[in-house]
Amino acid sequence: MNIEYSKKKQEMRRDPLMEFLVEAKQFIITRSNALIGIGVGIAVVIAALAAWNGIQKNQIRKAQEAFGNAMIVYGKNDDQKAFEEFAKVIESYGGSPHAAYSAYLMGQMLVKQGKHQDALKWFEMARAKGRASFVGGSAIEGLAVCYEYLGQMDKAQSCFAEAMKNDQLKFRQNAIRWKLALINQEQKQFDKAMQFCSQIVADTSEKVLRDQAANLLEEIKIQKAN
Repeated sequence: MNIEYSKKKQEMRRDPLMEFLVEAKQFIITRSNALIGIGVGIAVVIAALAAWNGIQKNQIRKAQEAFGNAMIVYGKNDDQKAFEEFAKVIESYGGSPHAAYSAYLMGQMLVKQGKHQDALKWFEMARAKGRASFVGGSAIEGLAVCYEYLGQMDKAQSCFAEAMKNDQLKFRQNAIRWKLALINQEQKQFDKAMQFCSQIVADTSEKVLRDQAANLLEEIKIQKAN
């Protein structure tokens, strides 16, 4: 009987598939403790990831609630209280998209109050936290508006130019071109101003600024001639 078993074992060994199965079985038997340890380790990692995802979802939910509460106050035109509530969102949930939007709205409130210097801080924060979103692009334009108001025209032009390249602000391009045309006209950089005006005029889909740009273009031509 031992002879027959040995023959069968030898035949199995000559079969590559059977040989692999036998070796695999022997590997599992000899390494069972290690494999159990690996299985436990994988289970621990999966459990940790699940817990982390649960924490993240809970944080997002809390951030949404806090931001929602701030928006309710903001909707009541209580800027001082809204400012405080948005600040709480940033302090507690700084890594969330809600923090970026909160910073942007805080900047907007300060601009409305004529506090452009103070608004810079919050627009900078919104740009940093919301770099890949609409908020980030709008914050760049907010910075440009503040620098223009403060008379820092080089910085204003730089921010407007950066806003022009932002994919999230493509719908604002003609409005930004208009601002750049006016700034360049004021600084007597007529060629640049005319370039921006010409781009607006060339956009046949523009309904609001096209006529204004055409008029400014003629005005600049007269300025250049004098």
